[in-house]
Amino acid sequence: MLAVSGGRMVCLTTPFGKRGFFYEEWTGDGVWDRIKVTATECPRISAKFLEEERASLGEWWYQQEYECSFSDTTDQFFRTIDVEKAFSDDVTPLFPDAPPLQPLSLPSGDVFLDDIELITDKEQ
Repeated sequence: MLAVSGGRMVCLTTPFGKRGFFYEEWTGDGVWDRIKVTATECPRISAKFLEEERASLGEWWYQQEYECSFSDTTDQFFRTIDVEKAFSDDVTPLFPDAPPLQPLSLPSGDVFLDDIELITDKEQ
């Protein structure tokens, strides 16, 4: 336990999308020392091996696994950059005097279909 021991934490990973703990900590302004070493910078990994991996995996997987690239995920509908560009402080609010919207309250934990009560046509 770091709080008691005063020890240190070392986190190692390859990126897996622009999401989650590692992405937030890598791009955030926390007190972490961030060290990035790509596969091409590692003398123990041959250029031939990396060429084979790029051909085998495809560019998207290769960039994440060997070039430390936080890429958009394969299952997202909009690119992250498009979502970020949709937000602007330069736009005049449509209803400037309206109270701010409250965040949507979602259930915590996993929600399964068994937990949802369905309404049938007969009940409506």
